[in-house]
Amino acid sequence: MSLQGAAPAGIRPPSEKPKRTAAWIWLAFVAILTFIAFGLPSSNEDSEALVYSYSFTAAAIFQAVLFIVVAAIIAYVYSAQQWRDTFGFTRFGWRDVRLAAGVTVVSLIAGAIFEAFLQAGDRQGIAADEWDPSRATPFIINALLIIGLGPLVEELFFRGVGVRVLSVFGATAAILVTGVMFALVHGIWEALPALAVFGIGAGYVRYKTKSVYPAFIAHACFNAVGLAVSFAG
Repeated sequence: MSLQGAAPAGIRPPSEKPKRTAAWIWLAFVAILTFIAFGLPSSNEDSEALVYSYSFTAAAIFQAVLFIVVAAIIAYVYSAQQWRDTFGFTRFGWRDVRLAAGVTVVSLIAGAIFEAFLQAGDRQGIAADEWDPSRATPFIINALLIIGLGPLVEELFFRGVGVRVLSVFGATAAILVTGVMFALVHGIWEALPALAVFGIGAGYVRYKTKSVYPAFIAHACFNAVGLAVSFAG
């Protein structure tokens, strides 16, 4: 199975648009995000667990709005007439879901192996050391953001728009670059390998299915299992 050659119709950019402009806008925006992410304090060990923090809620919502706005602009530059295809709003089948499930399982196994050596979970500071029922409300809100809104927005930006517009450089480049950049924008070196494995896998799902929905399902499950394991640990 090869990714070389022309991208299929569901991914191939329209010939009438300045295709590379959208790709460079996407790359520039992600480069800025990466610079900001690694410029911020990387340790949360001495502060409140993010899952109980309303500041995390506000930051997550702000990031979601920012990603959607920028993704919409890029999609418009890419093709105002084909924005649904650019985002990956297309139908999918059970075969696509099975592919997404396989990517999720492989990513979770790889993440567990990397976690044993790198301890990325401690650097993220998302999960608390213990359950606090008095702060159930912020926990529920943030859990929904981590499992629902976050994966949806990130998939629309990285796999939906990202894989589509970067396909001007070839399918393989689009999958690899969006996967690695997805890992980098999280700003945690210890989490980079696991996130890159998942990002590349999700990009492959987007490429094969022509839809962003299976990748979103994989991402939501990936985050849900990660959050559950963090608390269990």
